[in-house]
Amino acid sequence: MSNAFRFFKLDCITVKPYYKLYLYILLFPIFFIFINRDPSFYFPFAMIMAAASIGYPFSFEEKNQLKNLYGTLSLKKEDIVKGRYLFILMQGFVFFAFACLASFVTIMVSKETFDLQVLFLVIGMTFALFSFIVSIQLPIYFKLDYQKGRIMTMIVYLVFLALLLSLRRFSSDAGSGRVFLFIAEHPYGFIGSLILFAVVAFLVSYLISKKLYQSRLE
Repeated sequence: MSNAFRFFKLDCITVKPYYKLYLYILLFPIFFIFINRDPSFYFPFAMIMAAASIGYPFSFEEKNQLKNLYGTLSLKKEDIVKGRYLFILMQGFVFFAFACLASFVTIMVSKETFDLQVLFLVIGMTFALFSFIVSIQLPIYFKLDYQKGRIMTMIVYLVFLALLLSLRRFSSDAGSGRVFLFIAEHPYGFIGSLILFAVVAFLVSYLISKKLYQSRLE
C-alpha cells in the first residue's frame, strides 16, 4: 500500500501544470450564486467536471513518457493502478467539497428554505453518476492510453446522453409514476442504494483496470 501512496503523490506532482485549470473549473460556479438559487445545482456540475478531468494524469503521463520513470521507481503495476484510483477518488472529493461550499454560500445568500431530502437525493445521484462515468473511463485509459482512450470515453458520454434522453421519455410513461412514488416513499433507502452502487462500480472498475494493465504490459 505504501507504494500505491507513493504513486498517488507522484500523480499529485505530475498534474501540477493543470492546477490552474482545476481552480478555474472549481471557481466557475461562483458566478451562478447570485443567479441560481438552487443549492443542489453545484453537485452535478462539480462531479461531471471531476469525471471529465480524469484524463489529465493519463495525458501528462503519455506526453512525457513517464512509464520509463515508473520502472526506475520499482513500482508494481498493481501499485500504479491503485495509486491512480486513489488520486481520482481524491479529485472527486475535492470537487465535492467545493460543491458543498458553493451550496452553503448559496443558502446563506438566498436565505430561502430548501428541501434537505431533495438535496441528499441529488448528492446520492451525483455520486452514482460520477462513479458510473469514471468506472467506465478508467479501464479504457489503462488499456489504450490517453490519445486512443479519449475517443472511446467520448463514446461513453454519448451513450450517457442517450440514456438521459431515454429516461426523459420514460418519465412521461404511466409506469414511471410508480417508480417515482417508491423513491418518494423510501428516499434514504434509494440514496443508500445509489451510494452502494457507486462503491461497487468503483471496486469492479479497479479490478478490471488492474487486469487490463497487467495483461497489456506483460
